[in-house]
Amino acid sequence: MPRYIDQPIEEFYNKIYVGNLPSTINGKQLNNFFRRFGHVIQMKINRNPSKLSATLKFEYRSSIDQLMANRPHFIDDQQIFVNRCLPITRRYPYEPFERLNRLVLRPSIDDKHRILPQNERIQNYFNENIGGNLIQIERLDDETILIQFDDYDPVDLCCLLRPHFIDQQIIEVEKCSDEQQIRRQVQIRAKTRSLSKKLSTPDVETQSNKTISPSLSVPIRHKILQIQNQYAEILDRCENEHEKRVNKLKTEWKTLAFQRIRFERLTFDYQDEFRYFQRENRQLKGQISENVHGR
Repeated sequence: MPRYIDQPIEEFYNKIYVGNLPSTINGKQLNNFFRRFGHVIQMKINRNPSKLSATLKFEYRSSIDQLMANRPHFIDDQQIFVNRCLPITRRYPYEPFERLNRLVLRPSIDDKHRILPQNERIQNYFNENIGGNLIQIERLDDETILIQFDDYDPVDLCCLLRPHFIDQQIIEVEKCSDEQQIRRQVQIRAKTRSLSKKLSTPDVETQSNKTISPSLSVPIRHKILQIQNQYAEILDRCENEHEKRVNKLKTEWKTLAFQRIRFERLTFDYQDEFRYFQRENRQLKGQISENVHGR
């Protein structure tokens, strides 16, 4: 299993990612810029000729809240991009790399009722505990709600502060990276319920059999329920298998992306070392030439 899977979330509460940094900046300058928001206890600068970025860890999370609230930030008249760091996990392997302002809400898998709270309660919860400007709540059904903020930071904060409890109910939250797929799942679930409702309603033939011979309606009713249960089980298995395969493909894609980025960084590092040795070689040749001519 790759080492970046299931990173502990506790290590990310006070971390931010800073991108689009000026190529000439150094650690001291970066610390001087961000220390007005709080004490920086850890800093890592990722030097890439085409993209300079850094990861900073503050002593308190309030420093990051203040930093994010005071965007945009500029260094040497160049706008830098900041966002909260999120852990990479098996369940959410892609979230740290996506900057989105939409979330999908679902009830917990262990919830027997699987009915989400009312929209007003959801809006009050996020206003009180997350902040930000919640501009849209769309209830697709009782088990799926899409919410939209006017910024990406509240979404990152929601993902960072899992789990969430609304009206003493565990609510699962996830970045909405594929809205069409979510809507298709809701449509399939609605069709399944509609078919189940039709199967559970006695038809004319069943009613006539019930009138003529009540004893015949019991086997027919039992058979209908059996077919209904089998169909529901098959559909659930297919949906679960589809979700597992999609998540597996996403994880494999992220793994390949990480490897590609790693190889690119190694290539740049080797190129830098090669140029360094070239300069050293030229200097040594110059010194040798001077010594030879001096004699």
